[in-house]
Amino acid sequence: MSDSESPPRSRTTTSVRYAASIILSVLAGASVLLASVGIWVNNSVFNSDRFANTVEEVLVEPEVNIALSRYVVDQLMETFEVQETVTNILPEQLEGLSGILVGALRNVVEDATRKVLAEDRVRSLIGEQVRVTHNLFMT
Repeated sequence: MSDSESPPRSRTTTSVRYAASIILSVLAGASVLLASVGIWVNNSVFNSDRFANTVEEVLVEPEVNIALSRYVVDQLMETFEVQETVTNILPEQLEGLSGILVGALRNVVEDATRKVLAEDRVRSLIGEQVRVTHNLFMT
């Protein structure tokens, strides 16, 4: 046998090498994916400044402003039991109007909440509070 000739490989050796290369490729791909997710989480989730800046940026979006306003107003209406209070205040003859009055009040409060949340000062204040709170949780 000359130096340039190699002994024939057995089918088993070839199969093992092929399986090993596939397994190692899958492991390498999974490692890259996990490393990428880890870097993103470290930069986005655990970094208080970046987290707070993201919150401030998201608050500019009209859809977020609307959803947050609705949530805040829902919580206020439930906490202060507005429906029950209005029903108790109205005389019996006007109790049927309580739903209309509560709906109108909800609309006014929701519009005011949207306007407040749209102000730069308020977004900055929310961002700062998020930053402080996030820092407390991350330490």
